[in-house]
Order: sequence, then structure tokens, then C-alpha cells
Amino acid sequence: MLNSLHTEQKIGFPHPTPEEMQKIRKWSNAEAHQVVVVDIIAADNLMNRSRGKWSKDSLVKLASLAPGIIFTLDHDWENIGKVQGRVFDANYIESEPPYEELTKAGNFELNRWIVGDEGYAKVEVKAIVPVDAPVLESLWLGTTGYVSLGNFTIDDIWCPLS
Repeated sequence: MLNSLHTEQKIGFPHPTPEEMQKIRKWSNAEAHQVVVVDIIAADNLMNRSRGKWSKDSLVKLASLAPGIIFTLDHDWENIGKVQGRVFDANYIESEPPYEELTKAGNFELNRWIVGDEGYAKVEVKAIVPVDAPVLESLWLGTTGYVSLGNFTIDDIWCPLS
């Protein structure tokens, strides 16, 4: 019989599936019971709070380069205490934008224009996070809503938040 720690979900975040574990093995030696999977919208083509935006071409490149990078709090990539997990999968997706995405950062009119002109695109990533990471409770409660991705370089592409 398995210990309940090995099968219990952590605050609504699932443990990786066997298929996800195959991808995770490229980046981590963690066992499935030691981590949970967190889905993150890493970037989209809407205006952000710094009044910058990703192009759709940049998002496609970001999705191809994201697996393996860490995610951290506050763009503080060298601070090991801020590192929260590692991305193991990423996908570029074109879809209808959720209303709350259009209104983010008070840019509803700009974002509505962007969607009308080029559509809505985003990069969704899956990351592993240790089951005891404090950020899980904050993500679940909604007190933390944003993380930063780091440790990758894209020629001629820069993060619009930098």
C-alpha cells in the first residue's frame, strides 16, 4: 500500500501523469510524488503593464525554447530562494481571449484593438513545483498571479517587461 503522501494532491494541483513524467525526466530526477504540475500562461500578444507586447512570431519561438527553463518570482533568477519550479512542456495557442485577459493592466481598448487586428495568441507552459513549495498555496488562493520565466536567450527577441 502506498503512503498517502505519494498519492495526495497538493492544494488542487495534480501530480504528473506517466506521459508528463517522460518529458520531466529530460530536466529533473524528481519522482511523481515529489512534484505537482502547474499550468501557466507564460506570455501572450496583449499589452502588458509595461506597455510592451510579444509578437506572435516571438511567442512561437518562446514556446519552442521554454521547456527546461526555471520559473521564479520577481525576475530574480540568481536568487535560489525565489526559484519555484521548472518548465517541462510549452505550447503556442491561438484562441479567443478570456475577458479578464483583455482588461489586464487597464489596457482594454488597446487589447481589443490587438485582438481585432491580429487575434489572440499565448504560450501555455506546464511546470513542476515541489509539493511543499509555499508558492502553491499563493497560486491556489490567487494571492500570487504572476511568475517570471528565465535562463533562456532568444536572438533579437526581448521580454517586453525588461
